Amino acid sequence: MWELFFKTPLLNLLIFFYQVLGHNLGLAIIALTFFLRLLLLPLTWPALSSAQKLKKLQPHLDKLKEKHGQDKTALAKAQWELYQEHGFNPLAGCLPLLLSLPVMLALYQVLLQALNLEFWQELNAKLYFSFLQIKGPEELVTRFLWFDLTKPDPFFILPLLVGVSQLLNAYLMPSPAPAASSNKKGESEELMKMIQQQNRYLFPLFSAFITLRLPAGVGLYWFFSTVFGIIQQFIINRRS
Repeated sequence: MWELFFKTPLLNLLIFFYQVLGHNLGLAIIALTFFLRLLLLPLTWPALSSAQKLKKLQPHLDKLKEKHGQDKTALAKAQWELYQEHGFNPLAGCLPLLLSLPVMLALYQVLLQALNLEFWQELNAKLYFSFLQIKGPEELVTRFLWFDLTKPDPFFILPLLVGVSQLLNAYLMPSPAPAASSNKKGESEELMKMIQQQNRYLFPLFSAFITLRLPAGVGLYWFFSTVFGIIQQFIINRRS
């Protein structure tokens, strides 16, 4: 089922873009990345909008925590009333985002498969139409800009771009508001938020590091997918 509904359709789309974009695999990866991000926009947009709304409600939530203290029932009721008053559904953004993850994971696997030239015959067997067929590994042009898409970027420029783009994306994402309570519970919440804040900047460094060893085609996908996310978050921030 994973192959039938996810990987095989994405593989066909990748090769289709490759054929229509002048046998340029780099442009095909970029085109497929943007195509999928646009296709998944109705799923990812609510999640990002939800995070922005929650940031605005955070000061009110902190006041409710101070008011109700350890009374979890009263706190949950007050929070729900606050959400209803502002038209906020805390679950609205979670499910759509989870539904989009399998597609992006399948795309990652497809890129790894397509960039392995030893298995080009297996690749052909999964293509729907004859005009998409690759006659041989030599027909699959993997050079793009200064690098070979099947190998890591020798100049480390792509990993740097991945790290910087994700750092910028983290900067645009709503940051957790500081906890207002001064008791031990508030201190633990503050600690958790500090850890979350640090992770937002550690993840770009980690992404740049692992991109050093990945095929450049995967790094190209990762970079342009993040660029799309930056544009999306920038629009949401401007509208809020």
